[in-house]
Amino acid sequence: MNSTYDKEHMILTQIDANPDATQRDLSRHTGLSLGSVNLLLKKMAKEGLIKIESIPAHRVAYMLTPKGMAEKANKTVNYIKRHYNAINHTKEVMKTTFTQLLTQHPALYVLHTDDEIGALVVTAVEELNNPAIIVINDMESAQEPKVPLVHCLPNQPHSSLAYTNPTINLLEKL
Repeated sequence: MNSTYDKEHMILTQIDANPDATQRDLSRHTGLSLGSVNLLLKKMAKEGLIKIESIPAHRVAYMLTPKGMAEKANKTVNYIKRHYNAINHTKEVMKTTFTQLLTQHPALYVLHTDDEIGALVVTAVEELNNPAIIVINDMESAQEPKVPLVHCLPNQPHSSLAYTNPTINLLEKL
């Protein structure tokens, strides 16, 4: 999320959700520096996406203009499309990796984790529809010796998995 496009989307979303937000609030909620927020607010005001009004106690309020609302909707759609495409690409790379691993091994155990990556792995396995890929929820379910365990545990040393069969970190293959 490093592009100006995504940064503007984050700020527009925050202003829409909380028009009373200060620049510091916007900085804290978006993870952007205070200087970046200030520059982007000035840019968006100049483009007519937001309106800046002074209010008592030396504060300002930010409001989306109709043009800003339309731009926020457009940025949201494009944001979803870009991220969906990235997720879909990652799933396809997973499927290719599983297929390549099956040329080296007769079967694979795939450890399902209860998170977004785990859901994506399960979707990739289901789409391959190959009975040689066995999804398991815990390492104790791996019954066949010498069948590798494929996992998506970041920064997990193989020795700490307490699994005697070979282990393959799918994240390292992506």
